[in-house]
Amino acid sequence: MKIVNERIKELRQYKGISEEDMAIALDIEIKVYRTFEDSRELTITELCTVADILDVSTEYLLGRVDIPHPVITDENLDQIKEMLKSLR
Repeated sequence: MKIVNERIKELRQYKGISEEDMAIALDIEIKVYRTFEDSRELTITELCTVADILDVSTEYLLGRVDIPHPVITDENLDQIKEMLKSLR
């Protein structure tokens, strides 16, 4: 889970958000927030909340994708529409 902790810290710093502001947004003590960036595994709820605050996908925080927001191209959208049609 180290990638989660690293990405949270990198994104927070990139966006100019202080640790204190993150703690306030999460309604937790700053010392608890610091464990998010150090080594602690987050609950699903915490992960979702952090992703919302940092405006990225949970998949990005988890290291499953390397793009903070999935990009849907016209081609991808057409493929998605075709898949949905076939499911109906």
